[in-house]
Amino acid sequence: MPAAPFEARIVPADPGVVTVVVSGELDLATVPLLKTTVREVLAARPWRLTIDLTAVTFCGSTGLRALVVLDAAAGEAGTRVAIRPTAAIRRLLRITRLDGALPLLEPTPERKAV
Repeated sequence: MPAAPFEARIVPADPGVVTVVVSGELDLATVPLLKTTVREVLAARPWRLTIDLTAVTFCGSTGLRALVVLDAAAGEAGTRVAIRPTAAIRRLLRITRLDGALPLLEPTPERKAV
């Protein structure tokens, strides 16, 4: 089965607040696309950026490194970052001890069908 196509989509919210919604695999081939998208957002100098990884199906070590690099770049631009990981990515961040170095959002409770 082919991998889901990668996408990093910019979703503006309130003025100065932007979310980048990432989907597909975050690996060596796709990290440059994520970096380009986030740098495009940072050029506009928002005060808040959320990187939403809840639709990411795989995150390799290159993806983890990219999150650290992008967090640092955002800090230099004066932008506060928040990362919304999947449970699997949160586990990976905990194992690699990056969970204390990156600003992670708490998981949102899943909605139950009525």
